[in-house]
Amino acid sequence: MELEEYCKMYELEDCHWWFLGKRRIVRKMLAKYVRLSPHDLILDVGCGTGGMMTVLQQFGDAFGLDISSTGLEFACKRGFNTLTQASVLSLPFADNTFALVTSFDVLYHEAVGDDLLALKEFYRVCRPGGYLLITDSALPILQSQHDRAYHAIRRYTRRSLGRKVAQAGFHILKLSYTSSFLFPFILAVRLWKRYVYSNGTPSSDLWALPPVFNSALYAIYGLEASLLPHFNLPLGSSVLCVARKDFAPSSGA
Repeated sequence: MELEEYCKMYELEDCHWWFLGKRRIVRKMLAKYVRLSPHDLILDVGCGTGGMMTVLQQFGDAFGLDISSTGLEFACKRGFNTLTQASVLSLPFADNTFALVTSFDVLYHEAVGDDLLALKEFYRVCRPGGYLLITDSALPILQSQHDRAYHAIRRYTRRSLGRKVAQAGFHILKLSYTSSFLFPFILAVRLWKRYVYSNGTPSSDLWALPPVFNSALYAIYGLEASLLPHFNLPLGSSVLCVARKDFAPSSGA
């Protein structure tokens, strides 16, 4: 990710409708599908500037990992010290360590050359009976300058992400698109930027909005958080997966 994008993320993560809406969705998913004790260990893979760790620490002891020293410096500013710099392709943790592994918009990144290998690493460090929570970018039609600014090389469908999560060994509990109600707006913006600014300097769709628009978009996005525990959404700019690492079957005589 470009340095400018890290700076924008750190400045906007606590007030921008996109991040606030995603945090609300994550809280709902954890409350619905995940059972944790207060001192269970949580690993946020690709933690970036640490914004989502503020949510995860409400459910257990949150650890953050990122390949970028810049992102980790911003996470330190948030007061987190359980941080590790490493690649998602080789997690520096023992097998069966974490009760929950999370990954928010990480697998699409160019640094993740083998996303299935990354998912197998998530499986390895997740304890039996533990959980995986992933969100990532959806639908190749939305590829745009936003992806270039974030160094993204792939987007998923619900089927393609679910297939890889299952191949890594997890049992899927929830698989849905998100950012569904705003999908027409997002599609229009991405297509417009793709053709109007195709040769310009890459820039993301992340920018500060007037409070009234920010609140309105958060209300729309937040509505999905109330629906997702009960329904799968058929289309959206992001895809979400909750999965569990089952206990190995016993080999009794």
